[in-house]
Amino acid sequence: MASDGAGTTTYTPPKTSFDVKVAGSSVTINTRYLSAAAGQMTLTLAATPAPGSAVTVSYTAPANGHRDVAGNLAANLTNAAATESAGGGTPTTTVTITSVIDDVGAVTGPITSGGAIDDTLPVLTFTLSAALAAAEQLVVYRGGVEEGAATGSGTTYTYTPPVALADGAYSYTARVEAGSLNGTMSDAFAFTVMATPPNDPTVTPLFTTSKTPTISGTWTNVAGHTLEVIAAGTTYGVGAQLTVIGGAWTLTPNIPLPRGAHNIIARVTNQAGVPSFNSDTEPNLYITNTSAMRFLLRWKKAT
Repeated sequence: MASDGAGTTTYTPPKTSFDVKVAGSSVTINTRYLSAAAGQMTLTLAATPAPGSAVTVSYTAPANGHRDVAGNLAANLTNAAATESAGGGTPTTTVTITSVIDDVGAVTGPITSGGAIDDTLPVLTFTLSAALAAAEQLVVYRGGVEEGAATGSGTTYTYTPPVALADGAYSYTARVEAGSLNGTMSDAFAFTVMATPPNDPTVTPLFTTSKTPTISGTWTNVAGHTLEVIAAGTTYGVGAQLTVIGGAWTLTPNIPLPRGAHNIIARVTNQAGVPSFNSDTEPNLYITNTSAMRFLLRWKKAT
């Protein structure tokens, strides 16, 4: 029990002193707050009344109920009409994070939870089960920590992180909040930012007389990364011709290569579609009908 400084004792009666009915049926009271200065009692209900529902409050003063300085108890009430505050109490609108949109790089568009992006400022999209009330907002959390509020209208909202995301794994959730009252937290939406290109692969220089030579090189074999090798305009993915063992790869083209100098290109792409830089910009395969050494000597003389 305490005084509000205006001569009124601010004792908040127990919830059992109240009976709130919506359309004639009693509902559970979650919290109550007494503003003696304003002469108001605010009750928060477990369920939001449907629009247009009749809400009544009955109050039976306990022995040590709300009194004024003269010792008078606050008057009892029986089915008095109540006023619903903006927001309707604890938010009941639910939230679904529908996608994360990547609009950077060669691979763009929405991803599903668990995907990878190279966009460090992606757009998160949300779908609400109902439009927000005047006092409600959609609050966004990253890793369980509040980061900001989404914007939108109706049941569609969007959000962009305030600071660019570094490479790494992230998990976002969101919920509708009305002051100190919180709705249900959404399911998490997880994604990984992979804006940094993979390590460059290598191609081992080769001198040969074979038109279907076994070409080799190295790469950083990371789960989810893909390797491709380009020989004379044909791109080979890992399979029958291009094989990998750990960090080593070998390619035996199934299309004969013409004699001469070739620039064999190896390239690695991560899950977000970010490619490595090309392995080589100079010829690294020489096919001749003489020995490799004689060809090399003649090639050096010619250059």
